[in-house]
Amino acid sequence: MKNLVKVERARLDLTQADLAEKLGVSRQTIHA
Repeated sequence: MKNLVKVERARLDLTQADLAEKLGVSRQTIHA
């Protein structure tokens, strides 16, 4: 699951902060 998120984020060219903002969660949650 963790790898899939990484791949999707790279595919969509999103930073962790961008992804977190879209999902409505903190960057710490994504990074965990």
